[in-house]
Amino acid sequence: MEEKLRNLRKAAGYTQEGLSTKINVSRQTISNWERGYSTPDTENLKIISKFYDVPISYFIDDSVKILQSTLKENDDIINQNFYFLLLVAIASFFTPLAAFILIYLTLEFKNRLKLKIYHRFLYLGIFLSVLNILVILAVGVDLIISV
Repeated sequence: MEEKLRNLRKAAGYTQEGLSTKINVSRQTISNWERGYSTPDTENLKIISKFYDVPISYFIDDSVKILQSTLKENDDIINQNFYFLLLVAIASFFTPLAAFILIYLTLEFKNRLKLKIYHRFLYLGIFLSVLNILVILAVGVDLIISV
C-alpha cells in the first residue's frame, strides 16, 4: 500500500506537506503511510480514494492496471485544464473580464491542477486583473482631465 500511496502523490505533483494540508492530516502521517510504518484508517482511506479518484479496492488489491489507467486519465484532465487556463490567460491580456474569469477558473480547477501550476495561474490572474483595472483607471482619469 505504501508504494501505491507514494506513487499517487508523486504523480499528482504533491509534496507530503502539500498533500497533508489537502486531506487534513500531518505530514508525518503521510510519511508513515508511505514508509509502511502505519496504514490509513477507513475514514482516511475513503478521503484518499476520493481525492485521487481511485476505488478503495485499489489499495487493497494489487492491480497496477487500475493505477496506470487512472493516472493516464488524470494526466489528460490536468493537460486539458492547463491548456484551457493558458488560453484564458492569453485572453486576459486583452480584456479585464477574461482576467477575472482566469482567477475563477483557476480556483475551480484547484484540485485538478498541480500545485505549482495552480499558483502560477492564480498569481497571473490577480496580476492581470490589477493591471487591467489600473489601465481602465488611467484611461478614465485621462478622459476626465481632457474634458
